[in-house]
Amino acid sequence: MGATLTLDPKLRVLDSSPPIGTVLTADFRIRFVDANNNGRWDSGETVIYDANNDSLYNFGDSIVAGSAPVYSTPLKSDSHLKFVDTNLDSIWDQGEPVVYDANNSGAFASGDLVVGGTPLSPASVLKIDPKIRFVDTNGAGVWAQGKPVVYDNNNDMLYTASIDPKLKFVDAPPASTPNAPGTWASGKTVIYDSDNS
Repeated sequence: MGATLTLDPKLRVLDSSPPIGTVLTADFRIRFVDANNNGRWDSGETVIYDANNDSLYNFGDSIVAGSAPVYSTPLKSDSHLKFVDTNLDSIWDQGEPVVYDANNSGAFASGDLVVGGTPLSPASVLKIDPKIRFVDTNGAGVWAQGKPVVYDNNNDMLYTASIDPKLKFVDAPPASTPNAPGTWASGKTVIYDSDNS
């Protein structure tokens, strides 16, 4: 609470998921901040790659999805958090899709939620949703990697907001969510369209 929400029209959503049946790989260093202390990952909780495997968020850890927690925040594991190992090295790498494997089958299924890192194809169509905003932590007026991205669901603009038209999304439904044309929904990938193309 209290953070400024900022619109960046180059932040867009790619509404695609890995193909059904894609093999998912476990990496015990994919952890999450258990905001509600229920012992399992819930949609909206920050997912971190705990690079040094110390179960704390600190320097060198990568944010997979969500906003950066305070340093030394405890991290928890959930065996359902898995990733698509696109380079086949058996460890998560920046940009590889992380999925919540709801039935723990080891394969992507229609009920599984893509947590972050959905692969992009060069021909993907990107769409703008003015409710996709970011917290402008340094006052630069544009989104940069590491700045939290949020969906201003009620578009209430309670906080001072800057506009950056580079925040965009791909307007197609994820496998498990009905399509709402022209608006972002959970599961649609958001990207930063730096050249506004």
